[in-house]
Amino acid sequence: MLSTRFKLLSLASHTLQPIKITTRNFRSFPSSLNKNKGSLFGDISEYNKEDSRLAKQLEHQNFEEDNVEKRSKQRISSAKPEDDKLLQEMLHPIGKTVEQLYLSPLKRELYKKAIQTGGYDQNKVITLDDGRKFKLKLSKRELEFLEPSLYVQSYRIKSSIKKAVLVLRMLRGMNVSDAVTQCHFNRKNVSRDIGTMLQRGLDDAKAMGMDIKGLYIDQLWVGSDGEWQKQLDPKARGRVGIIEHPYVHVKAILKTKETKTRIAQEKIKKLESTKPKVPLPSKKISQFSGPFYKW
Repeated sequence: MLSTRFKLLSLASHTLQPIKITTRNFRSFPSSLNKNKGSLFGDISEYNKEDSRLAKQLEHQNFEEDNVEKRSKQRISSAKPEDDKLLQEMLHPIGKTVEQLYLSPLKRELYKKAIQTGGYDQNKVITLDDGRKFKLKLSKRELEFLEPSLYVQSYRIKSSIKKAVLVLRMLRGMNVSDAVTQCHFNRKNVSRDIGTMLQRGLDDAKAMGMDIKGLYIDQLWVGSDGEWQKQLDPKARGRVGIIEHPYVHVKAILKTKETKTRIAQEKIKKLESTKPKVPLPSKKISQFSGPFYKW
């Protein structure tokens, strides 16, 4: 048995010899390329001209898109918000007066012309510079828009409505400068706050370019201002009451001399147009006259 094993090992050592691997250079000739239409592997991967054209077009499109993106990024980086007109109009809108919003330019022009020629009147014929003639009829709301006015509001005042009304009745319809002097010498505590409010109105009117001398109080009113402070009021036998400290606010509308003169003229014209009152007007009797009365 041992002899047979040694024989097999000796045979295996003789048979296992190193194998030499030789490589051939793979060459392609132009004849083979022409036969296979430019492809080395024949029918497996054929050369197609249309596919190559599409690939070139896609490459060109991608290149152009990249260039467009780069240019847009450069433009966005170079653009400034100050140069954009629409953005500036949205951020900083041009303020418009109430006249410009609610009234036509023709009505505004006619009203200015009427003031220059002696005041507004409905039956008055107004001639413009170009020779056109019009009669201007305005409603009360339109007159409020056209005539200059100023709205003033006070701060939170510690007082009651009943106490404030006593002062406001005296000031309503008075000239603003006279009303401020009256508030200085009035004994009521509310008059001080009302005087400061009217003084602020005079300062605002001066800043707006309104005529301060002819400025008067057209409307003046008072109202409750928010929640009132509450305080416990201890009483006898364990009872407790609640004291309320009232707070009010005062508001006013100031107008110029133009509205005062217009209202005065309208009153005079109304008195002139009214007929005299007669106790028994002369009218024809159209009723049936019988021997007795019919109720």
